[in-house]
Amino acid sequence: DDIDDQMFVTTQMYEEGKHTDHFDRYWREVIHGVEAELGLERSSPTDEKWFNDAYHDLFERNERAMGALLEDPGPETFAEAYCHYHLVIEGILAQTGYYGMQQSYSERSYPELPHLPGLYEGFTKIRQDEGRHVGFGMAKLKELVAEDGVDPHLLDETVNELLPLVNRIAANPEDQYIEDVGPDPSELQSFAADKHLERMEQITDAAEDVPGLESLTELKGVGD
Repeated sequence: DDIDDQMFVTTQMYEEGKHTDHFDRYWREVIHGVEAELGLERSSPTDEKWFNDAYHDLFERNERAMGALLEDPGPETFAEAYCHYHLVIEGILAQTGYYGMQQSYSERSYPELPHLPGLYEGFTKIRQDEGRHVGFGMAKLKELVAEDGVDPHLLDETVNELLPLVNRIAANPEDQYIEDVGPDPSELQSFAADKHLERMEQITDAAEDVPGLESLTELKGVGD
């Protein structure tokens, strides 16, 4: 019911729409162009081949967590919803995806892979928006723990239940990896685990402030 929260979520929805437009445009103008040049069949970013069972499971659980708010908008239900979306999907899964993509296609990381400056810059700008979203969710979770008596173990249990799905998305066994090209799947899993520990410490430690935008969007090692 907080008007400030409603206004923030409204701006977040607008920004998510911009992100969708960016990826749609990149696919139409770049991916389709290369496919035509190579004589390949035109692909779609929404094709089921890009999404494994863990991905579907994670987002179905997120949808149920959001739907639960309609029945019981209490502190614990809000905490679980923030954990699903802001903490896991945006704060861990998306951040891991940005790391993997920007590591792969930066100018210096992997010379054997193409440098894609437009895609790289797009991810950089999207990360700035996502940092605000994650910061909002973390601040609300910290508030729920400190002021509404939500047990920090609920947060830890919720995220720990979802983290294996993130790992299976980041290192999909059905993907075909070329040895020594791009980030290793285990590197992405390690990155996701580190983000989980970092976020939980920042939320549950009373002396720890929610980090600023620059810290939330930092991807150490990208482009090095």
